[in-house]
Amino acid sequence: MPADIEGAVRALRELRSRLSSLRDARAAGSADPAQLLEIALSELDRVSEEFGQLVDLVHAHGHPVPGELTDRDRERELLRRLFLASPVPSLLMAATGEIRRGNRAAADLFDLPLGYLTGKPFFAFLDPATVAMTRARLAAALRSGERQSLIARVRQIGGSVNVSFAVQPFYGPGTSEPELLLVAADVGELPSTDAPDDQAAVRPSVHGRRRRRST
Repeated sequence: MPADIEGAVRALRELRSRLSSLRDARAAGSADPAQLLEIALSELDRVSEEFGQLVDLVHAHGHPVPGELTDRDRERELLRRLFLASPVPSLLMAATGEIRRGNRAAADLFDLPLGYLTGKPFFAFLDPATVAMTRARLAAALRSGERQSLIARVRQIGGSVNVSFAVQPFYGPGTSEPELLLVAADVGELPSTDAPDDQAAVRPSVHGRRRRRST
């Protein structure tokens, strides 16, 4: 059993030497084929055992075994699932307004499949009348580095709703440029013609109300 990496390297060299001797014996034609087969099978058993021990050794030195999740991997997967399953519609956007990530509640808010949101411009899903103000609020969040709020009219199949978003600048791991995290605070119906403004038209509702399950 190799006790360290150097020992494993020596064991590999010895194995190659023994395999070379077996090939030479087979080529000479003087050895008993049944005996050569028995020796070869014995070598395979030994290699299988030492290979398993080598995997344990690599794992013990802090190197993840392929196919096995590390604690960091588990944490990352947990956070990913929490984001997707959150009942609050949430979007992660590039500074340009391109949607990088969205959760299922956000897909339901837009009446679209989850996968369709990724890579699309956020403004394409808004009523044109609210795009200019939305751009200004997003730019203000990036410029100030502080949380902003905005109300945007989200287009849906068969109508629109006013959505109040909280906008938070966000720096992802390994990134030097800020991104934007948008979280829907309140969802209201399309305002009537006598509503004084969009702000008054937003009425509190359950976060991320679900009309159907996105895939």
